[in-house]
Amino acid sequence: MLPSPVLSVHELLKIRYIDEQPGIEGFRTMAIDGLFLAHGPGTAAERLASALDHVTTEVVANVRDGVNVVILSDRGTSATHAAIPSLLLASAVHHRLVSEHLRTSAALIIEAGDVREIHHVALLLGFGASAVFLTWRMSRSTRWSRWANSTT
Repeated sequence: MLPSPVLSVHELLKIRYIDEQPGIEGFRTMAIDGLFLAHGPGTAAERLASALDHVTTEVVANVRDGVNVVILSDRGTSATHAAIPSLLLASAVHHRLVSEHLRTSAALIIEAGDVREIHHVALLLGFGASAVFLTWRMSRSTRWSRWANSTT
């Protein structure tokens, strides 16, 4: 059980490598890049749709293989690879798992740089995320820390 849906670096790393911890059994984690080609053949919309299909297919295959914690990350964003918007990514994976009758088999953790407001976190949770890690350092600010650690 997490004390907050907004994860610290330590909590994210603990979850990411939980299957390597001695004495902790029953968890299998995978991290997948939520990226698409920034430039290339076809339109940006076609490349985005193709990437979403690839990600959702990979998640479903891994969940069927026993993975029960999926980390969807945009950390690898570069000049050649753009991030799939985190809300679109989370909802696409969530709905694909629902349609495959696998949604209750895996937790979805979102590691995203496009989460800028508390409302964004709420939307991600509403669209299927179990927890969110903010890749930009705003999570260390007083406002975010106070909100993430509040009990109300």
